[in-house]
Amino acid sequence: MIAWLRLSLRRLRDARAAALTLALFVLATAFVTAAAPRALDAAADGAFRQELLDARSSARNIALQHEGRLPGWRDDPADPYAGTRATAAGLEGRFPPEVATLIAERAVMVTTPRFSPGVGGSSDQTMRLRFQPGAAERVRIVNGRMPDAATPAAAGSPAVIEVALSPATASAFGVGVGSRRELRADRTDALADSREARVIVEVTGLLEPLDPADPFWYDDPTLWEPRTRSPNPDIIFADVIALAPPGAYPILMDATEDVALPMRTAMRFTIDPDRLEVAQLDAITAGLRRMESVFPAGAAGADGGATTGDTGTAAAADGQVPTALRTELLGVLDAFAGRWRAAQAVLGVMAVGVLAVAGAAPALVALLRARRRRAAVGMWRWRGASRRQV
Repeated sequence: MIAWLRLSLRRLRDARAAALTLALFVLATAFVTAAAPRALDAAADGAFRQELLDARSSARNIALQHEGRLPGWRDDPADPYAGTRATAAGLEGRFPPEVATLIAERAVMVTTPRFSPGVGGSSDQTMRLRFQPGAAERVRIVNGRMPDAATPAAAGSPAVIEVALSPATASAFGVGVGSRRELRADRTDALADSREARVIVEVTGLLEPLDPADPFWYDDPTLWEPRTRSPNPDIIFADVIALAPPGAYPILMDATEDVALPMRTAMRFTIDPDRLEVAQLDAITAGLRRMESVFPAGAAGADGGATTGDTGTAAAADGQVPTALRTELLGVLDAFAGRWRAAQAVLGVMAVGVLAVAGAAPALVALLRARRRRAAVGMWRWRGASRRQV
């Protein structure tokens, strides 16, 4: 046996070029076969994450919308939104694990019902106040100063809240820096539900966004762009949003506690694309479908928010905070899954051809070598060599 091995090695030395070529071919084929699945997974993960980044911020992230008054605005004097964040954390605890692990950032935003300078909403101008932590760092003041104060309501008087508007919204509302207006809850707003509430706003500055495309704004330009609303062809309303300071939120909540003026609270959960893997695609989509049964989807309202309607009442029946789910993430993932399955089918057909060529090449080499050595093998058998020796 040892002599046969030595003889075989000498034969390889005589045909070292052919032997080296065959060895390199086999090694290259083995490397490609082993590395291809990993390279394919990496490419798929990259395409998956880019698909999410290319989607709109409001489509790729998750938001829960609540209409009502959330408790806890007095819990922490240093953070008037502590109770709202605690509510958001409790709702997040009901997310499926496959979805919860994707969340990287959390934010809250509170918006009031519409207010009108006219009695009973007869004016063609309305304003909503927005309390949005983090917004002050993403806008610049082009005239005046950033609002930073609010005066609690005295007996028989409404609260006074400083606000900032964009030049366009200030023009649409007919105010400027230094303007002071008394507003009343707009009775035509279903969120206010005919409640009597008053507030005085004082415009301290005009603002503009540093980056209108910042994902922080969630594709919502209403802070710097006025909107028009036309209930009928004869009436056109100009709806604007004013940015109020964080400290004004508990003051407004205290001032409107006697009439229980509802607020619209958005709890936003930002998805981290780097945590997405194609291998988890089916699990994530299944988790999102389960979320739709836990948090019924809300319809977009005229102001860009969501309305819970009957779904909110049903959700509150089990002691949970009534909320509506707003996200297009499931649609984004389903669209990618369809394209990815089609790409996999094409790659599968291509891989069959490559593997067939890779397998046929060594077989062809072996067949040629066998034919070349047929005479030698016949001589060995004629001399009495066993089949094992041959």
